[in-house]
Amino acid sequence: MINTPLYDAIKKYADGENIRFHTPGHQGVFSEGLFAGSKWDVTELPFSDNLLYPRHVIKESERLAAEAFGSTGTLFVSAGATVANFIAVGTVSECGRNIILNRNAHKSVYAGIRLFGLTPCFFNTRKDGNGFVWPAIAEDIKEMLDKTPDVAAVVITSPDYFGRTAEVEKISGLTRQYGVKLIVDQAHGTHFAFSRLLPPSAVKYADVVVDSAHKTLPVYTGGAYLHVNGCELYRMAKLMRVKLHSTSPQYLTLASLDYARAKMVSEGEEAYGRLYAALMKFLGDISNTHYAVEESDDFTRLVINCRGFSGAELAAKLEGKGIYAEMSYGPRCVFILSPFNIGALAALSDALKEIELTERAEHIDFPPLNEMNGNYTIEGKSAFYPLEECESRICGTEIGVYPPGVPAVVRGEAITKEILNYLLSNRKRLFGLVDGQVCVVEEPVASNQWPVNS
Repeated sequence: MINTPLYDAIKKYADGENIRFHTPGHQGVFSEGLFAGSKWDVTELPFSDNLLYPRHVIKESERLAAEAFGSTGTLFVSAGATVANFIAVGTVSECGRNIILNRNAHKSVYAGIRLFGLTPCFFNTRKDGNGFVWPAIAEDIKEMLDKTPDVAAVVITSPDYFGRTAEVEKISGLTRQYGVKLIVDQAHGTHFAFSRLLPPSAVKYADVVVDSAHKTLPVYTGGAYLHVNGCELYRMAKLMRVKLHSTSPQYLTLASLDYARAKMVSEGEEAYGRLYAALMKFLGDISNTHYAVEESDDFTRLVINCRGFSGAELAAKLEGKGIYAEMSYGPRCVFILSPFNIGALAALSDALKEIELTERAEHIDFPPLNEMNGNYTIEGKSAFYPLEECESRICGTEIGVYPPGVPAVVRGEAITKEILNYLLSNRKRLFGLVDGQVCVVEEPVASNQWPVNS
């Protein structure tokens, strides 16, 4: 029998005949369609604890999560890994004024750095043949640590959208040696903790790890774990959650975090073993097709390369058959596998055998990533312009392509002709625009430039 304190408390209430005079306003009486789970949607009540001051069922569920993942403490977040990244950056904000990071950091990391008045310092960026940033290696981190003063933390993303992992263990050795904190945005790797067939979880090595649990576990959207190692950091993380998290957490999501942890501890090793076997059969089934499957550190991240043809076209034709991929990027189409969609692999295999592609893949490349310069904390009057009119203007916020959510240009940087062309060629998938227009900084106040690795 699995131990799920928060889930059990919410289930008992949902199954009972209770009269509600509390939020949320649907009162749990709707039971069809969108509101099929309304009885589970509750607020802070005597039995359900308080996320921002947990004392019983949430506190115990978080303790069990810390035990499962191997952290000093694990915090639940129902507002997504975006808020968890804010909390992570805030947790180390008193450790120094500079943050070392790769350009493939999620946009929420940049926002968190600005929120706490820190300075981003970019380490050397390497790209693959399709223009996407490779995960971090220790050599590049060391180079930046040697020349950057007053470093609060190093932030790395591992794994990336394609299941490729950074040199987390080696980098953690470096950060300990230099006396700085290591934050790992492990948004797509929560499941690593539950099978020996998967890469080791960053929780074993880093000071702070962000897991976007809903991406790979049976968790409702917005569910994230924030893992912290070290008692002082853990205390600061709890304070930052009080400051940054909504006072109205989503209890459906919180209960699913509790349930997913218990289910994976109990069944994860066997479940991922079954998934691996099913994947091997799938790979054999499509071995004679036009498609190639790219190597990945995470076997649950199926990356199909269309060999020069468009991944977007493949995704669109699959949608016509009722099959939805996670994302497409250039010649790639990415699928997230889990123990809960094993049975769908046969349908995907049959579809791949039937689909013929005609569109060539667009070469997607980031602008020159090692020539970035700007002032992240720049001040000045904000104005909005159509994207086409923004060449040479100073960007007022992060803009890029989603997925994967990596900024092509960040606040304080000039929008060069190359960056503008990149954005225009991907305008259907952009983030950071408002009503199709770009926030820019006019009449900026001059100040120091940020450090870059050129």
